[in-house]
Amino acid sequence: MISQLNFWDEQLVLWVNAQHHGFLDQLMWVLSSKWLILPILLGLIFLFRTQQKSWKEIGMFLLFGTFMIILCDVISTQLFKEVFHRFRPSHNVRIAEQLHYHLFSDGSPYLGGKYGFVSSHAANFAGFAVFFWPFYVKSWMKWTLFSLVVLVMYSRMYLGVHYFTDVFVGALLGMLIAYGMRRFVLSRFVKINKG
Repeated sequence: MISQLNFWDEQLVLWVNAQHHGFLDQLMWVLSSKWLILPILLGLIFLFRTQQKSWKEIGMFLLFGTFMIILCDVISTQLFKEVFHRFRPSHNVRIAEQLHYHLFSDGSPYLGGKYGFVSSHAANFAGFAVFFWPFYVKSWMKWTLFSLVVLVMYSRMYLGVHYFTDVFVGALLGMLIAYGMRRFVLSRFVKINKG
């Protein structure tokens, strides 16, 4: 069963990675950037202000949101990657040579760290989406946020540094952590204005 799951994971990442194209290569690299979160946070602050949130409420929610992302990152690394030791596709001797990688300006490939289960990117972005979901009152906002999470997850496979199970379980982990944190924060500190 596990060997069959690994086989499917390998075949799927090889297929996704083989779809590479100049424009998509750059887009997927941007979607995997740690700096992607900054314009999203600025948009969130603007959204909070349009919902009549006080600066104290905004600060409180951003503080707990930051803590939640750090928690997702630490748990995904220390309790998963460092425990399961599952090699990333880019470090898997069976398929690493078949993958297309993002190249840095010096010509070296982006391979990610050694281990990939679970994806911290997926945990962080899915956690972010679940944590801030109640504040996105318009359905197009929610769909945009959901689409961004899916694109970030896809980008990790596209770049050859994660399997589907890495990003899927990472997203589930992030959602679980964020849901617990959001319930804690909303029950004690912040009220949501609907509409």
